[in-house]
Amino acid sequence: MQPYLPYSAGSCFPPLTVACYDDYDNMISFKSIPEIEIQLTSNGTVLSHLKNSKVDLSSDMYHMIVSV
Repeated sequence: MQPYLPYSAGSCFPPLTVACYDDYDNMISFKSIPEIEIQLTSNGTVLSHLKNSKVDLSSDMYHMIVSV
């Protein structure tokens, strides 16, 4: 699933928090920080791949926090 987050040019991105769920909607912890890819798109056209994002896990390992 690729979520759509609407932002305007010049906007600051707040940290994005991601959780992981199993087939029964139970939240499961992250075992390590996964490799992620972030793209900026406009009208279906990729404008940029963001490579300098900071990825951390919460202290309980249930949330991945992505800062751009």
